[in-house]
Amino acid sequence: MKKWLIILCIILLISCTPKNAEQPVENLHPSQQVQKAAQSSIKDLSTTEPPKGFTTVPKMEKLAELPGGHISDIEFSPSSPNILYLASNVNAMGIWKSTDSGETWLRIYYDDQAGTHMNTVRVDPKNPEIVYATDVHGYFSKGLNGQFTRSEISKTALFGLAIDPLQPSNIYLGTEDGMFWKSTDSGETWNKISNVGGTIGPILVDKDNIYVGTRERGLFVSRDLGNTWINEYKDIEIIKIAKVNDIIFLATPVGILRKTTGQFETVMNRNVRTVEIAPSNPMIVYAGTADDAVYKSVDGGTTWIKFSQGIQNLDIGALAINPTNPDMVITGTNIWQWSYHGESFPTSTLGEGIYKTTDGGNNWRKIEGKFYDRDVDTIAVDPNDPNNIYVGTECSRGIYRSLDGGKSFEFINGGPEEGSFDIGHYTMKMVVDSDSNVFLTGRFGITKSTDNGKTWSITGVRRHYHGIAVNPYNSNVIIAGTSPEYFDPAMGPDSSELPGAHIVRSVDGGITWELSETGFPAGTHTSIHDVAFDVNNPNVVYITTTHEEIGLPDTEEALGIYKSIDQGKSWHIVNKGLTSLDVDTVKVSPHNKVFAGTKKGVFVSNDGERWNTTSLKFEVESIVIDTIGTIFVGTTENGVYASLDDGLSWQQVTSIPNAKIMGLTLSKGILYAAVNDYGIYRSIK
Repeated sequence: MKKWLIILCIILLISCTPKNAEQPVENLHPSQQVQKAAQSSIKDLSTTEPPKGFTTVPKMEKLAELPGGHISDIEFSPSSPNILYLASNVNAMGIWKSTDSGETWLRIYYDDQAGTHMNTVRVDPKNPEIVYATDVHGYFSKGLNGQFTRSEISKTALFGLAIDPLQPSNIYLGTEDGMFWKSTDSGETWNKISNVGGTIGPILVDKDNIYVGTRERGLFVSRDLGNTWINEYKDIEIIKIAKVNDIIFLATPVGILRKTTGQFETVMNRNVRTVEIAPSNPMIVYAGTADDAVYKSVDGGTTWIKFSQGIQNLDIGALAINPTNPDMVITGTNIWQWSYHGESFPTSTLGEGIYKTTDGGNNWRKIEGKFYDRDVDTIAVDPNDPNNIYVGTECSRGIYRSLDGGKSFEFINGGPEEGSFDIGHYTMKMVVDSDSNVFLTGRFGITKSTDNGKTWSITGVRRHYHGIAVNPYNSNVIIAGTSPEYFDPAMGPDSSELPGAHIVRSVDGGITWELSETGFPAGTHTSIHDVAFDVNNPNVVYITTTHEEIGLPDTEEALGIYKSIDQGKSWHIVNKGLTSLDVDTVKVSPHNKVFAGTKKGVFVSNDGERWNTTSLKFEVESIVIDTIGTIFVGTTENGVYASLDDGLSWQQVTSIPNAKIMGLTLSKGILYAAVNDYGIYRSIK
């Protein structure tokens, strides 16, 4: 009996002892301590019920437009007062046209047609369907009935443009390096007339007299149609010239100068961006200022009163007065980016679009939703709340946010310095981690927001980053990749500190970064386009490379795909079977298949080491895979394709344009797409 009691006690003791009794951390080997710490920070995704995936090809709906902000010039048609044209010097915005006095606008010329960084727009005085424009790249563009052609005039920017009102076939141009050009056949051919000797901005033609404002040397006048010049007012920047009868107005950074007889006199002390005389009443003059909105004079410029009720942005860069109604005025706000003023990279992108008054400036109304930005480059959605959508643009206004599921978008104001230009210029990738922190790569580094995009902070070295990913099991682990620099270090410090391509890694949620590129040919002139963690294994991560980069010249080579099995500490190449080393994106499915998007289509791998082709041969820009393994592929020219069978077959998502898909993302079973030149789309529930 005693024997059986002893056996029973032993059994009870064994059953009450933990099977894997944990030792104190301090008793573990150092390598085990590190592993223990890593395991404690890994989130248990198995406890989260995954949302339902797509079992059929979804239908997509277009979300709200992204409000445009920057306008460099506006002009009414002299012969058809209901027609206006505007130019935007932001990358893709181009030239816009209104046929209803500025109430609605249509983009008629943009970067898809080479219409980028437009500075000045002028309308033929007799034909409202003929419009001319200049840009920062030195090109002159001509539009006839909506069809544009362009010709290179200079290797420097074209800021000055004027039409002879008495002989509209005579057109004049001024360049950044001071050259004065003339065409006598409506811009078909050009002759270099003279060298004014300073950066040419505004040009005004008055019979045989031509007035030219320069950035450095003041006002020049020619009495012989541009052959010789007299420096009439020296050593001041002339931003705009207006003239009626014998009265001349000059807009300058120190105020408005007026000349009636004799010498110029200062009639208003403000930083003035533009000045215009009402064509139907020369006693009425309007002025747009840099920081105090609009002023008006009703006595020919002798006295001025501020008329800015309703204008939110006080920097007025463009202003146009209806030819027959002096009470109707259209203004545009600007940031002077790539402008005649030479402020190449300002600290703010807070342009606020178009304002209109019909009562002489007593009240101004913003023209909402009619002037918009579609040069989308990347998209991210909060995994915890699909109503929080973030959109980045390419060398455009910056970053947008929606808090209502895309019913409306707002421009995010709040960069790491004053304004938000740094974070918004050439956005590359955005990701939102499981704690709703937003990470953005771009031309000036990696930035992070912890408050839904209200404020941003720069992390790590300020240089050009592209691919980035957060470990889905441990949001402290982040990996990002760079692209080679080409611009002046003055535009972004330490561009020479990390020449070529590099991989950086953070293990503290982006607070600090270190190089993590063992096995990768660091410094190679390639672009790291994408980073992707394995959704089934927190230790596995991939990077893709390509020889192309947005906003930068092509790099020297593409290196294909590299893989890490230790959370990015070391890397090895995995290109076997790839027929294209230009790989824009890679993603891992829940079925343990890896899909790579290349210039020659989609490739698939069962082990992440060897690749096979699929039937989708279009050039691919982005891939996302839902929780049940449905694959969505964004192409560069053919819209979105879906596969419901692990890539064996593909179906086109027909409810989205056949255009360049810049980004795809998923949140709680909803698919989102950023479509270049079209905007943002999402799947219909």
